[in-house]
Amino acid sequence: MERLAPAKVQLLSGRTGKIFYAENAPPELSARITDFVGWRGPFTVCGGRVKGIFDILAPNYRTVQKTADLDGFWKTSYPELKNQLKRRYPRHPWP
Repeated sequence: MERLAPAKVQLLSGRTGKIFYAENAPPELSARITDFVGWRGPFTVCGGRVKGIFDILAPNYRTVQKTADLDGFWKTSYPELKNQLKRRYPRHPWP
């Protein structure tokens, strides 16, 4: 069961992202925005059969956006969001 529906996943940053499951909703991979840098493709569980969504968190661990298309997020939403987050969290590095 843990292999098909894990509670956590190792991210490229070396940190661990939590996966939340809810009835009648896709699974959500939750981690800070900088932990998703370099992630390519969709988030899936159950051997690639179930697509999930990314719960993208600010440095304070609050959701800034949920999306199934992380590549699209980096191209469209992130440039504007980056400016807002840089002002609010100036000590954090922003890719």
